[in-house]
Amino acid sequence: MLSRKGPQRTTRLTLRVAWRHVDFNLHMNYASYLEAMEVGRWDWVARAGLIVPWLRNGLRPVVGSVDMHYRKELRPFARYTLETELVGFDRRAVVFTQRFLVGTALHAEGKINALIRSPRGLLTAQEMLDLLPEELRP
Repeated sequence: MLSRKGPQRTTRLTLRVAWRHVDFNLHMNYASYLEAMEVGRWDWVARAGLIVPWLRNGLRPVVGSVDMHYRKELRPFARYTLETELVGFDRRAVVFTQRFLVGTALHAEGKINALIRSPRGLLTAQEMLDLLPEELRP
């Protein structure tokens, strides 16, 4: 499921709503959106070439906050595209926007502030920026 393309500011995964993602209202439940977003962020990290340096340096990502907006439901077996975009940095967080699209229609969107923990504590924005490949730096 993880992509083999090189670093990109915005990555895209094509996914499908499975039965285990569906609630009693017969649409994807809110927890499944968060699960898909986790997969999307790890795909972004893999494409950016950060997994090995993170493991080597004992770095661990932690979600600090998520702000979700649900616009249209995703029905069982619907195929959708999850876009994960690096939008910038906060004082202590990497900020991502993630969008759930069917064609060009936006079904849900989330903003995630991800903190990076090291053995010494949380990384600063500059320390996080220094880890990125040149083509992903602002």
